Amino acid sequence: FPTFFNADSDAPLFIIASKYLRLGHPSPGYPLYALMGSGWLQITPFLTEIWSLTLFNALASGAVALVLYLITRSILAPLLWMSAGLAVSQSTILEQYCLTILFMVTSYYFYKQDKRSLAYAIASLGVMINNQAALCILVYIANDLYKHNSLKPILWSLISLPLLAYIPLTNREPYLVIEGNTLKDYWLYFFGQRGVILGLAIIPTDNLVDRFWDFSRILIGGLGASLILIALCFKKVWKESFVLPLLFILPLFYYFTILNPWAYTYALPGIAFGAILACAHDSKFIRNTCIGGAIVLIAINFTWYDFGRTLDKDKTAVQFLESLDTLPRDAVIMNHKIFT
Repeated sequence: FPTFFNADSDAPLFIIASKYLRLGHPSPGYPLYALMGSGWLQITPFLTEIWSLTLFNALASGAVALVLYLITRSILAPLLWMSAGLAVSQSTILEQYCLTILFMVTSYYFYKQDKRSLAYAIASLGVMINNQAALCILVYIANDLYKHNSLKPILWSLISLPLLAYIPLTNREPYLVIEGNTLKDYWLYFFGQRGVILGLAIIPTDNLVDRFWDFSRILIGGLGASLILIALCFKKVWKESFVLPLLFILPLFYYFTILNPWAYTYALPGIAFGAILACAHDSKFIRNTCIGGAIVLIAINFTWYDFGRTLDKDKTAVQFLESLDTLPRDAVIMNHKIFT
């Protein structure tokens, strides 16, 4: 294994998963991400693992912007995505959320074109990156039942199940995410996560107020004035089809009611589908205002997300890395919540 990890995030596990074909994270193990990450590392041998997989994430975010444009045929949707603080923060680090969103919006692109089998299949594969993609499947099923559509395409949502074999096949010593190889170990792996279930405490009200404040910042900071467009067209779009409105609402509702506030990234699909929804209104003045605001926000974000100047001015991570020179050459350090 690599000599050094120091990150209270998922990045170290994703590096291990992609480089050594191991488990990347608790349920569902991100098998497709590990396989795609491994393939990406093979074609970028001139980069370090951290740079390569971070670039992979950034390219996935760029692809999200492209698909948003293909869906809406409006420059507003990709601009809203690229200007949202939450999207920027997740596009410039080693993470899998942007890749998950790519599968979700691509799935919606084909569902909108009535290519439902392909839509279900892509969403199913997205689940093997992050289970949030299952929201697409659930909404599609609800819509198909409501519209009395054929339910045969739903079978394509099972296409990714063989990828689950990746989990027992790669669960070997030294165990990192699963503590062993028994049925109990696998049960705890799939169902033992805490804090990512509904359960927001509203008494005392401090929790509710703080969450509402965080939720508002994410939503306003992500979609800005385009929320006006969404409000103006929401009822009309809902009457035509509730698929897009639900894909916008459900991720936001899930984050707002989730037990732990650190899972704010679960609101990210709401930003992407909200960008699509905003383009459904034809008010040129508001849309042009939103386009101008998004361009300004992109410029601000380029300035703000600058480590060493505006973020972590003292470069504490670099200082810590340099301090490792004092350690023995055969030392192995892993500092991550999953290993404790």
